[in-house]
Amino acid sequence: MKVFQCGNCSHPLYFENTSCEKCGHICGYRAKDRMMLTFDPANQTLLSERESIAYKFCQNHEHEVCN
Repeated sequence: MKVFQCGNCSHPLYFENTSCEKCGHICGYRAKDRMMLTFDPANQTLLSERESIAYKFCQNHEHEVCN
């Protein structure tokens, strides 16, 4: 099992996580390069803190069937 890190606080994240258990930042998996991205929940857009790129969740997110 691969362990990821929160981009905000470096707390360990797992693939099943939808948010960081330490700081509460939202997280999502980007399959093209197998990275876990984190986003500030106070921000209205999903702006990656590591890259300053805006993202959106796939349609499965509303059904909570993937991260």
